[in-house]
Amino acid sequence: MERCHNSRTDPFITLPIRYFIDDFGRRVAENNRGLAALTMAGMEPTITIEVERTSELAERLWEKPIDRFHPVVGTRIAVTIQRDGTGHLYTVFMPY
Repeated sequence: MERCHNSRTDPFITLPIRYFIDDFGRRVAENNRGLAALTMAGMEPTITIEVERTSELAERLWEKPIDRFHPVVGTRIAVTIQRDGTGHLYTVFMPY
């Protein structure tokens, strides 16, 4: 089992972050909720797994962002009530 570790607390937490590479060579998280959760906990991903870019994943790059401050590929993750982006609660800023 792969693990990630936060030096501030001793317990090990398992939370791999899967990503694919876009046309510009950027890593795009397959599940940005997990990435946001790690960031909010003061942790960085230590388990990263590159996955094959499928047509379904590539289509996510064309999703309409909730506003101009939250591009689909970017360092800000909007936390919303609904999957369609409505009900914006707050933004998680990614330090990496």
